[in-house]
Amino acid sequence: MAAHLFKNHDKLDKEEQLEVNYRNYLQSPLQPLADNLESATYETFENDSIKYDLYEESMYLAMLDKKNHGKFRQT
Repeated sequence: MAAHLFKNHDKLDKEEQLEVNYRNYLQSPLQPLADNLESATYETFENDSIKYDLYEESMYLAMLDKKNHGKFRQT
């Protein structure tokens, strides 16, 4: 399946085209405060909608805990 994706690289949408070069190998974590990262790298971080969805859900659940139990639960 991956070979099919690489053969049809130009058929991928814009986001997939950005990610395709990073799919087949493990990368070390980026340190945005310690490293000088290219603006394209920051743009990739900003376009990660899943990150924002999970953050919003986590904050909502934390606020429910605070409302219902008077404190934040430890996980």
